[in-house]
Amino acid sequence: MGTDRRQASGHGDRRASRKGCLGLMLGAVLFIAVVYGIIIAYMTTHRTDEQKANELQSIRQCQQQTGEEAATAVEHHRRDSCQEMIEQFEAKYGHPPGAEADSEAPSS
Repeated sequence: MGTDRRQASGHGDRRASRKGCLGLMLGAVLFIAVVYGIIIAYMTTHRTDEQKANELQSIRQCQQQTGEEAATAVEHHRRDSCQEMIEQFEAKYGHPPGAEADSEAPSS
């Protein structure tokens, strides 16, 4: 009988430790998911003026390199890429790139 009690309590301890281990693992996974979510949210929403200026400069350079008419397939692709950059800028900042070009242009 003494051995039965030890075995019964041993099984109970195993179940309790198994539940505790699973709970701890679930808590760790949940913590990691929350941390990753915070990092992703910060990276997607945090925008600096330097990033905005770099994007504006990229768009300007793209437009300077691209003419009005696309004679070749490469020029046509470049013009489409510039247009896509402009659309992404508008989606990100809520206004077209030229709206603040005068206020952000360096004065000479």
